[in-house]
Amino acid sequence: MPIGDVESVQSTTQLSNPAGSGELDKTAFLKLLVAQMQHQDPLEPMSNTEFVAQLAQFSGVEQLVAVNEGINLLQYQQMSMSNAQASSFIGKEVEVRSDKVQVDNAGDPVLAGFRLNEDAAGVKVNIRDQGGAIVRSLELGPKEAGEVSFEWDGRDENGTAVVPGSYRLDVVATDREGNPITWESRVRGVVDGVAYNSGYPELMIGSIKVTLGDVLGVYSGESEGASGDLNP
Repeated sequence: MPIGDVESVQSTTQLSNPAGSGELDKTAFLKLLVAQMQHQDPLEPMSNTEFVAQLAQFSGVEQLVAVNEGINLLQYQQMSMSNAQASSFIGKEVEVRSDKVQVDNAGDPVLAGFRLNEDAAGVKVNIRDQGGAIVRSLELGPKEAGEVSFEWDGRDENGTAVVPGSYRLDVVATDREGNPITWESRVRGVVDGVAYNSGYPELMIGSIKVTLGDVLGVYSGESEGASGDLNP
């Protein structure tokens, strides 16, 4: 191919491709291919095998680009649907899977609860602050399998009202042989906002954040308890 023809093809390619992209689009590739065929040596023409191979390579790359664009579009659509679904929970009462309890006002009692998977000969609940320290331990005695409810007066071991905020339940349940029994904590409260700080929507019940996958039930109205109370 003469130097002038090569420069002409390169100039045409630059016009059809944004400066600095470093990639050939479909139009530029076809122009280069046509120029290559037009200026091939008549005595040594391009073989059909090489021609087909180039077309196959371009077709494969083009399909991969299309698939990638489709995946990105699907992700955007799913994200939009998740955001819209999360926003629809605002103002509704939900029951979610969580071991957090919310103290709204110092000295206010908090209704809390959890579910035992087996009958327990003894149940102890440790209430921990955000740093993991135990602020109060409650002995509940033997409990049957199923829902267990209790009330925490919102005070520490010294009888001092704890500061408002989020606390965590740590249940220690054992059978008659002293073997540990599994349990599951559930929070029931009104959703007052949605957070997107983690890259995905999280429902906010006071200062408690949970994902949509942790929602166990949705209710139309507020419960009698305060927002953030656990399901009895």
